[in-house]
Amino acid sequence: MTRFDPLFGTRGGDESVVTQIQQALVTIAPRVLLVDDDEIVIEHLRELITAAGFEVATASNGAGALAELKRQFAPIVIMDRNMPGMDGIEVTRAIRDSQFPGYVYIMLCTAHDSEEEILTGLKAGADDYISKRVSGTQLLARLATARRILSLEHSLKLVIEERRRMAMTDSLTGAHNRRYFMSQMRRELKRARKSGGDLSLLICDIDHFKHINDRHGHAAGDEVLVEFVRRIQENLTREDDWCARLGGEEFAIALPHTPMAGAALVAEKIRHEVAAAAMSTSAGPIEVTVSVGATGLSAFKDPGSATAEELLKRADECLYTSKNHGRDRVTLDGVPAEAKSGIKPLKSLLYVDDDADIREIVEMSLSLGGDLKVLTSDGGERALVKMRVEKPDLVVLDVMMPGMDGPALLKRMRADPDLARIPVIFMTAKARQNEGGQLRELSAIGVIAKPFDPMTLGQQVRALWEAR
Repeated sequence: MTRFDPLFGTRGGDESVVTQIQQALVTIAPRVLLVDDDEIVIEHLRELITAAGFEVATASNGAGALAELKRQFAPIVIMDRNMPGMDGIEVTRAIRDSQFPGYVYIMLCTAHDSEEEILTGLKAGADDYISKRVSGTQLLARLATARRILSLEHSLKLVIEERRRMAMTDSLTGAHNRRYFMSQMRRELKRARKSGGDLSLLICDIDHFKHINDRHGHAAGDEVLVEFVRRIQENLTREDDWCARLGGEEFAIALPHTPMAGAALVAEKIRHEVAAAAMSTSAGPIEVTVSVGATGLSAFKDPGSATAEELLKRADECLYTSKNHGRDRVTLDGVPAEAKSGIKPLKSLLYVDDDADIREIVEMSLSLGGDLKVLTSDGGERALVKMRVEKPDLVVLDVMMPGMDGPALLKRMRADPDLARIPVIFMTAKARQNEGGQLRELSAIGVIAKPFDPMTLGQQVRALWEAR
């Protein structure tokens, strides 16, 4: 016997057709939002659509529908055309004027299915128009169509996103490509100017890469490039740092919010990591070294006018200086450390701090290299006397000290002709916003934050010394 549902015209004898449609909806079904001021209609629709495997949410009016969409997105909306307050047409227009995570497929439902009604709904932005007399079978079929269209829209978005990603990615190494580099560097410069922060750039070039290709083959050369990028990325621990392949064996590393001293540390770490162990390839292990050029906004007289092209040009000049001085080295500001004229190597240092334990830790940390004479003082007048007697190359001052604090001690040094030219680095445990800039304005060449890593403190100090 055939049964008739007076609300949707569902005929019980059509169960096999409904089953076929439900089987076609086996894959993950999207969320459906039902909007109607009639609770009986809502319950019938909910039962039918839930049985088809869809997740169902409901709203009793237009304002509630918009609020529910913002609370939890639903890609399919089945909505009554005539409701008190905001009707279906107004809600449709509001949905089309809003931003959601994906496309909203809107099906308007009404008991009045004249051509004029249908055209009004479609012009407002509805995707489908169904009569309240439609059978449950046809409603499920239209839901299947809605899901298919949404799947196609989602697939198209994925394809577009993948093509966009591939257009900005080096297919061999997975690093960004030159197009991404130029575009993103302009954004980084704009961000740095807006925030008043720093920005550094490293250009890395694998030494004698042509020889690697000629001797071991291009396949092995490709493996070296892939491993090279992997080692770079392992040493870029901050989320904001990124790497791009400019072409061939040349790569750029952008270091936002990083002064030259920090860039020097990253560059030396990468140079060391590349040279420390041979790279495994199908042709056997290959020894690799890298030359690096480093520049940054702080290297420009007018950082605000620096362009991405100028940064790249300056870093390239530093890179070629590294290559011309024997490769496997880092050049800051266009001159390798061992070629700097008039700047002697760091041989002696005075650390001033009222905390005896920290003085001992700093002394041990800076003495790890074995070639640096480390002196200490607990502050004040005794530190000034020791400077006059020992004449250290560099003075590192704690900011917070009783009696005469670090800034006050630096002012005394600058007023003394015998001490005025000694470079100073500050160490502070209570760095406040803009404090680093204020301390540098006192003529300090850099600031190191406490707590510090004892194993890398020496590298930080030397990097600031060389980049001053």
